[in-house]
Amino acid sequence: MERMEIMELCEVAGVQWRIVPAFNTSRSCPQYGYVDSANRDGEWFHCIRCGYENDADVVGAVNILQRFGREPIVPYPAKLPFMGNKCL
Repeated sequence: MERMEIMELCEVAGVQWRIVPAFNTSRSCPQYGYVDSANRDGEWFHCIRCGYENDADVVGAVNILQRFGREPIVPYPAKLPFMGNKCL
């Protein structure tokens, strides 16, 4: 899916969006921000500084969310298409 399509879908749904750089997101500790390639071993993340452990994809997603900001991602209800009394 192209960026413009995603932007349009977000606008229609009433969802915030932001471009977030993914660089080092799965090698950075989400608790303290320590970055080291040794933190990542395949699909598993283990911070060599504080000992935090989790799936590397989960760690990457948490770090992207933190880069997005602390505000709610969807601070207002999404706009849903309606047909009469029924939601599509």
